[in-house]
Amino acid sequence: MTPTCLLLDLDGTLVDSASGITASVTTALTRIGVPVPDADTLRSFTVSAWAKLDKKPDGAAVIAAQAGQYSPGFELYYSKAYDRWAVNQYSADAADATPIRAMQPEGTQARAGDWVHLVGVHDTVANTLTLYVNGAKAGSTELAGAFYADQSMYIGAGSYSGQVANYFPGTIDDVRLFDRPVSASEVQQLFKQRALVKGRWKFEQASGAPLTTPDASASGNSMTLSGGAQIGSGWVDGGLLLDGVNDYAATSTMPMDTSASFTVTAWAQAAAVPKGDVALLSAPGAAQSAFVVRYVPSATPDTDPGRWRISMADKDDAKEATITQVENGQFYSPADWTHLALVYDGFAKQLRLYVNGELEEIACADTDGNGDADDTACTDRFSWAENALSFKATQPLQLGRVKTGTTWGEYWPGAVSDVWAFQGALTDAQVSQLAIGMPGMSTDVPGGD
Repeated sequence: MTPTCLLLDLDGTLVDSASGITASVTTALTRIGVPVPDADTLRSFTVSAWAKLDKKPDGAAVIAAQAGQYSPGFELYYSKAYDRWAVNQYSADAADATPIRAMQPEGTQARAGDWVHLVGVHDTVANTLTLYVNGAKAGSTELAGAFYADQSMYIGAGSYSGQVANYFPGTIDDVRLFDRPVSASEVQQLFKQRALVKGRWKFEQASGAPLTTPDASASGNSMTLSGGAQIGSGWVDGGLLLDGVNDYAATSTMPMDTSASFTVTAWAQAAAVPKGDVALLSAPGAAQSAFVVRYVPSATPDTDPGRWRISMADKDDAKEATITQVENGQFYSPADWTHLALVYDGFAKQLRLYVNGELEEIACADTDGNGDADDTACTDRFSWAENALSFKATQPLQLGRVKTGTTWGEYWPGAVSDVWAFQGALTDAQVSQLAIGMPGMSTDVPGGD
């Protein structure tokens, strides 16, 4: 039997990847009955989806379900009773059947307004029903009384004794069905396909004492201005002006988990070419920074603009950490507005530095294939690195400074504009879109919905 992955995406096309069958659907409908091959709920299968609640409903809200005569064979859904994401099966195809659910642990809550990636794994060999939330295992339980649900699959609602209910108030994307249990690493691959906006600071206004500037994302992670930092003009919308002496800004909390895939971007312009290393962004831990984005000047500034550099540490230890560094020198001057993007793919363990939307990839000629450059003065330059590891930063994101030991320094002398933080690795195309620098751009994942 050919393994099947059934995929529903927001472009309005339903695709059976095994047969190549496509069916046009209208994603504006609240529910969709799918009359194509579905999950055999008596056997092992996996269901995954991206979902975003616009608001928390008064009852359960189903993302995807496979209908039986009376009870669903499975449901991937939001549980109002527990205020958590869950996946369930029923003990039998009967109106009074007992739901058997795997859900997020006690103490966690589902959030409205945020995209979430959910995977339910029904494994008849391991005899488990498992829920993954945003790539991580959230809960598992033993199977009980699985049956073959022989009715339609529903997207955005469930069916109970033929009655449609539990409508989903929000957006659903990329629904997939597999006729096998997927592994934890495959769940990670599914999750990394969509980045989530975790913060955006446009620097259009500041208020209060101390001064704070708002987060334009749903996270509400405001940034506090310190020293003499001021709001002024920027490349995109507003800008933050820093004097290079003691000015900086910091978020309330670290917006993303730096031990997993993440992206952070910013526009920067130095007031003049710095004479020493200066930090644009840093993610401090207790003893080490998870990452630092800094400008490093050249010894020959008349002919070499210097480098933008990312330093990433694999552990929060000032002595034992292994530091991965990547550099990008493809720009004219740090005194020009420059777009920087740090992209870390935690699954592939790859660190990338984009300058003005581009990676630097210069390989020296080696015509004889002996592994040495034909020109001994030539040096390979790649603004990406493999086998990079990072730890989870525990302190707020710092804009305009970095901590070394117990001392803050390398203050940024210039302006910063349109800072973004994402959980997940942006693609080349998404970075390029941000590097255009369009004023008034909505606070959504580039190229997303």
